[in-house]
Amino acid sequence: MIQVNICRADVADSMRFPYRRHNDRSIVREDMADLSRSSTGISSFDLADPPEDPPAECTDLVMWATARELLADHEPVDGSCEVCDTKDLPCAGRGLAIQGLQTACGVDVPTADFWVHLMRVRAEKGSR
Repeated sequence: MIQVNICRADVADSMRFPYRRHNDRSIVREDMADLSRSSTGISSFDLADPPEDPPAECTDLVMWATARELLADHEPVDGSCEVCDTKDLPCAGRGLAIQGLQTACGVDVPTADFWVHLMRVRAEKGSR
């Protein structure tokens, strides 16, 4: 299992967006509702409930696993994120994770550079 250590404070400022109801099950940030569509592709999975296993178009399995673990860590429990200690859903960590899943599938999202850099750093640390 891949350990994910991403500090909420590191991403909180870049992830503060207005919220709106996405469907009957979830509330999403305004910008995240449209993240499945981008100049490089469309996610084949439901952003509100992404699959555990990577879809066929996933090009970075390590990135997918890392983002999926972060997503699971930020799963809302009783209407709040216990990791972020917030009732603002989705929390910054969950938003970052969803964008990581999309980046792993080749979709251009606002945090794609972060995810690519994170994978590069992890690969470099792993090769030492």
